[in-house]
Amino acid sequence: MGTVFPDSSDVDIGSPASEAPEKGRPRIRRMDEALFEAHIDQQFLKLLDRSVALGLIASMRAIRNCGWGEEPSHSEVGCCIGTAFAGTHSLEGFLDVMREKGPKKVHPRALQVTIGNAASSNMSIHHLFFGPTVACSGSFLSGLHALTYSADAMALGSFPEVMLTGGVDSPDSKWAFGLCDRYGIDSARLSEGAAVAVLNRMNSDEAGRQGNAVEWLGGGLYHWHQPSASGSKVHREWFRDAVEQALRQVGLGEDKIVCAGYSCAPGSDLAEPIRDVLSAKWGSCLYGGTSKEDTYAFAASPVRDLFTFLEETGRRNSGIDSTAGGCALFAAGSEDGDCAVTMMRMGA
Repeated sequence: MGTVFPDSSDVDIGSPASEAPEKGRPRIRRMDEALFEAHIDQQFLKLLDRSVALGLIASMRAIRNCGWGEEPSHSEVGCCIGTAFAGTHSLEGFLDVMREKGPKKVHPRALQVTIGNAASSNMSIHHLFFGPTVACSGSFLSGLHALTYSADAMALGSFPEVMLTGGVDSPDSKWAFGLCDRYGIDSARLSEGAAVAVLNRMNSDEAGRQGNAVEWLGGGLYHWHQPSASGSKVHREWFRDAVEQALRQVGLGEDKIVCAGYSCAPGSDLAEPIRDVLSAKWGSCLYGGTSKEDTYAFAASPVRDLFTFLEETGRRNSGIDSTAGGCALFAAGSEDGDCAVTMMRMGA
């Protein structure tokens, strides 16, 4: 389905930095510089925000692993990447330079490094793609938002035949730490990463020849408007309505869903309601998303969890309880009350 950077093999090469407190607060688990230098020229790397470098490496791997029979025209490939805090670490550094030394000392590429679409733009430039370059910027669900938007736009013909999409983040910034403080999240659990997929628009004959292709059916993003009397029961009823609305929009009955999974940001009030609703409707949740022990990389995390969920679901195809041809539902909840519901049909 997609590629994650860093993955388990990368961590063996260079472990994350220590979690020693920095200025009284835990430090983000940053990846070793050697991981970046193994893929990107060291001089060029100095010009990039870490989130952009993460996205570039993940995109290289995704393209290499997607198995194109015939490489598409560069004019027919676009990039749509979601992020929450990409560029904020660099921006804070540039602001410090401006305050301490004046605006003339700020690097001339400061804008290109810190803008929200820096990751998708640099992917397009690096791979010489001339399709649309789009960014979805928000919070935990930004990467999943980008993937949902890309798939829907491709189905409508608004986006080209092939799209690179997913999420990137390197939340090493005071803003990210502030979010953790607000929602009671241990900021030592913050990490950095990228999760990128190559989406292909296929006709039914092409999809049949692919065999294990995952067909996009649709999805939606919903925002929780907190009433005066809030609680897990209210959250549960609201999320149940969101799932049923998403199913109606796609035209699926609940009996067509053979597997369900979810991912939630640490500190999200939706974690328990999402798990309860999915378990009540479909018996169990195959994948539970970010655990209390995991580090997470904001916008990259739910996309990574979607990839894991689909891999686990696909493995069932070879078993007695095959999901081949059945539909899977994946939901995700953010720390600020947003949720996403996506549906896919599993290949044979």
